[in-house]
Amino acid sequence: MGAQLSDRTRQSYSREIRKFEADFSQMFGMSAEDAPEDRLVEYLKALFESKNVSTALRVKVAAIKRWYRDLHGKDLNFNQPLPPARTEPIRILSSQELETLFHHTRHHVCGLVIRLIYASGLRLQEVIQVRVKDVDLENLRITARNEKGEPSHSTIFSGVLRYDIMRQAHGKEPGDFLFSLRRNGERGPMARRTIQSFLARAVDELGLEGKITAQTLRDNFAIHLLRQGIDLRHIMRTMGFKNMRSLDRYVDYIKNDLALKSPL
Repeated sequence: MGAQLSDRTRQSYSREIRKFEADFSQMFGMSAEDAPEDRLVEYLKALFESKNVSTALRVKVAAIKRWYRDLHGKDLNFNQPLPPARTEPIRILSSQELETLFHHTRHHVCGLVIRLIYASGLRLQEVIQVRVKDVDLENLRITARNEKGEPSHSTIFSGVLRYDIMRQAHGKEPGDFLFSLRRNGERGPMARRTIQSFLARAVDELGLEGKITAQTLRDNFAIHLLRQGIDLRHIMRTMGFKNMRSLDRYVDYIKNDLALKSPL
């Protein structure tokens, strides 16, 4: 789908295009490759009307536009802007919930992953890309990498995790992934789905209320920094955001939190 895309994005786009081609054929009775441009635009407009705005829809539209450009050598004449995606409400975990979750998962490598996300604010995709050489155990810093494996920003982590990370890195080369799995005789980064499934199962086993994901842990990291009074620009850089607007939902949460008053 193009050399500029990361492997993960390319795989995601390929999945979306397979679904798109099947849906389009069923809807219009013709191959998407043979369809005139106005039919493709009609399909996209129908998507906008029938689906909630979400990350999945954004990926589908981006994949179709990329597919069309690769196929025809020009951009698809469709520029209808997506309204802002609905974001999940911020779920703040109590200290007891965090302690229960971390204690329950302490003997599994995925447990270390979720603790590191909470301690560093890394995205799930970033934490599985961490290599041994990216961890500065002395200064408690981690260099995060983007989907192409390039360094993107630096963040903190807790000294509480120092020993567990040292043990996880033992026997690995500096360029090895800190969290890895063996596939086809070679070691690659741990799959996102492995961690997501582990966390969901742990939450279910503990009977914790509400949806708790890797993003929930990252959100809690951000709120923790805001409550400490850390400068917004420093939080932006630490979390790997490109602009201050990305912090708006956290700032709004803190404002609402501070506005709450006891009725007594």
